[in-house]
Amino acid sequence: MGRTQKEKLWLIGGGIVGFVLVLIGYFMLISPQKSQTASVRASIAAAQQRNDVAKARIASLEQQNANIAKYQAALTQAELALPPTSGMPDFLRMLQALGAATQTTIASLSVSPPAPLVANAAAGSSTTSTSSTSSTSSGSGSTQGAAVYGLSINMTVTGGTTQLGDFLNQLQTVQPRAVLISSVTQTQSGTGKAGTSLAINMQAFVQPMSAAEQSRLAAAAAGTK
Repeated sequence: MGRTQKEKLWLIGGGIVGFVLVLIGYFMLISPQKSQTASVRASIAAAQQRNDVAKARIASLEQQNANIAKYQAALTQAELALPPTSGMPDFLRMLQALGAATQTTIASLSVSPPAPLVANAAAGSSTTSTSSTSSTSSGSGSTQGAAVYGLSINMTVTGGTTQLGDFLNQLQTVQPRAVLISSVTQTQSGTGKAGTSLAINMQAFVQPMSAAEQSRLAAAAAGTK
């Protein structure tokens, strides 16, 4: 028995209503859930990426921590090379010990007052300034004084040629204090083993880390008490 026109309309209307309900359910329930799921997945991926970065950082820190003894030794060596105080008494005793170790004799030794080292920005080199001010001006600009001081040291060392060579070598490579040798003048005063003398002009450096030491060195550079 065929369906009546009214029944067919009800069936079509029911199908349309069902389809509309499916669309409403999709856009109101399924689609937001899919969007939320995608957002959660993106958050998980970002968290995983941050976790990977943190793991890499931890691995790097662990590697650095494994080498901490080497870093501490390098720091100690650097502090000995450029100490925070002038340390002249210890340095002079070290020079005497160096002479004894190389069988040479330090015949004379003098240390000039400290002088602040100021970078020459125009020439790209360093110059020594004897001014007690913290900065110098040239032309239209000014250069801030560096917190490093140089101590000019003049000494005469006597001994045999080989022994004097050993003294110079150890002065530059063995003893820890950083020194810059400006000139070495050799003279022959006799024919014996101790008949050769070296007049050495050099600089030792100090980087004051405290305001008190900075003030003391600045006062010494200015020739005040």
